[in-house]
Amino acid sequence: MMLKKEETNQALDNFSSQLEVEGRSLWQDARIRFMRNKAAMTSLFILVMITLWVVFGPMFAFYAFDDTDWYAMHAAPTFGAEGHYFGTDALGRDLYVRT
Repeated sequence: MMLKKEETNQALDNFSSQLEVEGRSLWQDARIRFMRNKAAMTSLFILVMITLWVVFGPMFAFYAFDDTDWYAMHAAPTFGAEGHYFGTDALGRDLYVRT
């Protein structure tokens, strides 16, 4: 038995509506691929940590960028009260802050 043209069109419409798939944009595909890449996620984590350290690191420093400690020229790195974590240069400037 042969289906009528209307019935055939209706059956095709119902079938095609069931097959429709929600599309993704190129940005969504790129984000998904990026999130699955372990090396990319590790690199992103390291970059975020560096950025946070650059923004909040000066809050933990005892000296300003251009301060000179006249009594600590060529001082070795110390974690004591002086707070020269990386030491000082020839002019007495803190290398931690300058880094």
